[in-house]
Amino acid sequence: MGLFATKAARAPVAETEGANLLNALSGVQPLAAVQQVVKWLRELAAAEVMPAMHRETVVRQLDDAAQPHARFLSREYLTMAHLSAEEELKLWRANRDFWAQLGAAYHTCVTEAGRAGEVRDPLRRIELARLVVRLMRAYAARVKWDQFRYWPASEAVWQIMGHAYLFAYENGFARREVSAYHGERQPSTVEQEYLKALVFQISSTDSLLPFEIEIAERLIGVFQPFFALSDRPAPDYAYSVDPNERRAPKRASEQTQHRPTLRYFGTADAVEPLEELQQSLEQGSVPARAGLARYRSPRILLPVVRHLAGYWSARPPKREHDRHRVRTQIGVISGLKQIAAALAQAEEAPRFAIWFAENVSQGGFRLRFPLSDRDTLHVGTLLGIRPEGGDNWLVGVVRRFMREGGEAGAAGVQTLSKHPLAVEMGSDNEQYTGLLLDAPDEGEVVRVIVPGSAFRPNESVPCTIAGARMTLTPIEVVERGIEFEIGGYRVQDST
Repeated sequence: MGLFATKAARAPVAETEGANLLNALSGVQPLAAVQQVVKWLRELAAAEVMPAMHRETVVRQLDDAAQPHARFLSREYLTMAHLSAEEELKLWRANRDFWAQLGAAYHTCVTEAGRAGEVRDPLRRIELARLVVRLMRAYAARVKWDQFRYWPASEAVWQIMGHAYLFAYENGFARREVSAYHGERQPSTVEQEYLKALVFQISSTDSLLPFEIEIAERLIGVFQPFFALSDRPAPDYAYSVDPNERRAPKRASEQTQHRPTLRYFGTADAVEPLEELQQSLEQGSVPARAGLARYRSPRILLPVVRHLAGYWSARPPKREHDRHRVRTQIGVISGLKQIAAALAQAEEAPRFAIWFAENVSQGGFRLRFPLSDRDTLHVGTLLGIRPEGGDNWLVGVVRRFMREGGEAGAAGVQTLSKHPLAVEMGSDNEQYTGLLLDAPDEGEVVRVIVPGSAFRPNESVPCTIAGARMTLTPIEVVERGIEFEIGGYRVQDST
């Protein structure tokens, strides 16, 4: 028998029985508990005969009971180095399904409350504010979990959140402070939660790794007081959204036609305090007041802070190079060792996959490929690219990744070098292969891709470049990627 009635002939389960069933989740493993709650939420959504207040009560109970389990699974997912691909996918699916079903359940509750005209009672408006705040958080979490695997967010999500915001705004409780959950120290409002979701969307998190996406969300929460949402445009409001439309937020422009429901928002006021945080991180400290104590290493936070500083400015970054549409096949291999073998034309050089380039620019490519190739592709993956009809290899790194339907994916790839060279590095005790990205002129600083942790300050590295013996003196780490580092080295002739 289900937890909730789905036919008119059956009475809903009593609230006390539902509470007893929920208490049983305390002894269940987190994954199984969340999967069970998802099942109950689906059943609840299908219940045809259920008083609105009873439905709302049970949804809240399910939410409260599942939150500790969902937090545990989120931490497990973000530290998934020990997980197999199958286990990682199962964790992602459980988390994503939970937030999607929870948001849908709260959407039903808010819709029923609006139809019933329950907003006249001041005390009821407080509860409705809490209900809509929970809805906003659930859908924002769904968008984040979609981004963890680079799924395109459903446009319907933005319309649902927009309608909920307008419902709160038109009934006078969009800015009413409430605690969404028992024990929360920091109250929030419907408008604040909506604005955080909007800022997350425009922050270009599709160019970040999953743990960096989590950090970005945390930083958005920290700097939320500096964001602004208004029904009127302003010079510093770089973005706009129509809550009434089935469309994600976008950059505002002079061509944006004003409508009564159109909203403008800006993040420029957050840039200065964000830059102050960046300076502290560059000096090796994480300010306690920043609310980022869980991240002990400034090195982890810095790339995300720098990334957000660009997109939060009053003039967000535009494309550096013009793109040109093409439709051509290219050969692709991934990984430092595989690319080096291809450059060296070694016998063990790997076979390459055939992808399609859809547009190119001086700085990179937009590539389309079968999703079967997703197993080895992430933001930060190193790629070797061979244009159709050529025998030369380029080296690039995946900056953005997005799934497109069930069978194809698309990636934005930045070109690192059009003339890379494989170089043998190290002494007899420790040898490894690197990729030289720049011309090795003596006395110049060049970029070299080396295996992760191979860059060691103050340790010069002997190497062989095109048959010539040279010494590379480390200067700085330019970038850290997946299983590799890009180091800046000064070239010295060893002959």
